[in-house]
Order: sequence, then C-alpha cells, then structure tokens
Amino acid sequence: LRLLDSAGNLVTQHDGPIIHYGVETVQTSQLQPDRLYIDHRTLELPPDLAAGDYTLALIVYQSWDGVQLPLVGGSTLLTLQTISIF
Repeated sequence: LRLLDSAGNLVTQHDGPIIHYGVETVQTSQLQPDRLYIDHRTLELPPDLAAGDYTLALIVYQSWDGVQLPLVGGSTLLTLQTISIF
C-alpha cells in the first residue's frame, strides 16, 4: 500500500504479505486469479506532511525479486482513492 503525492512521488508505504482477514498469511506466489483477499493496512504519515491531495495506491510485487505484477491492461499500480490532507 502506497501513498503518493500529486506528482506521483512516494510519501510512505506499508509492505508485507497479505494477512487475509487478519488470520491467513498469503504470499504473492500463492495468489489465485478471481479470488478476493482482505488485508488491513495502516500507513504512518510523516509528521511534516504538507496539506494537499494524495493518492492511495496498491502495488503487488514478488518479495523475492521485487518484480511488480501487472493488472489487466498492463499497469502495475491500482489507484484506490484520492485523499485530501488539511
């Protein structure tokens, strides 16, 4: 899970395997097509984070080599939501 600034630069991120429903650890190599995985993440915001609009995005990658897995259409970044910091 990543938080990006308006220019697409990384502000903060939280990496790790999926903890499906807080119980089952699912590694990237175990992901199955057409299955929904529920994972809760908390991002720690930098104390000096400027006010503005930020993008919350998801990137899934292989832990052993860092290769990002593509979505249908080829992008590796799934935009979840734009959030505003005041």
